[in-house]
Amino acid sequence: SVITPERHYIFKADTHKEAEQWFTALNSYSTQTESPLGALPEKKGPLETKLGEGGKKWRSSYVVLKELTLFQYASKEAPFANAELELEDCHIRQYSGEEKSKDLAFEVVNPAASYLFAATSPEECKLWMRAITVHMDKYKEDPAVA
Repeated sequence: SVITPERHYIFKADTHKEAEQWFTALNSYSTQTESPLGALPEKKGPLETKLGEGGKKWRSSYVVLKELTLFQYASKEAPFANAELELEDCHIRQYSGEEKSKDLAFEVVNPAASYLFAATSPEECKLWMRAITVHMDKYKEDPAVA
């Protein structure tokens, strides 16, 4: 399926191979087109993820920040996101828990839950936090783009 701000499209292929070809083509196109938020770049890469303090364990994930959504994939090659986190009503902060070094982890909090992310280095953690903040600030500037 393809989700846009206006519609949700569902596609059906006759074979698994044909479906993979469509996924490849659609993913390629979606990364080449300009975001409705303007020139905001995507941020993507490996992160460990966990749903809040009550989450069972950290999981290796491939995360993509696109527009106002974080997409969590099982791997870089996975055709579907396991989870999507809308950032509209969220705030971000440095994670202060005991499980991960404070300079490697950050937390995205919305009214319903807290989501934990851990990067591979302090620099990468700062880059992720900055990218998410820039995307959220852009939305606050012009809510009509979401």
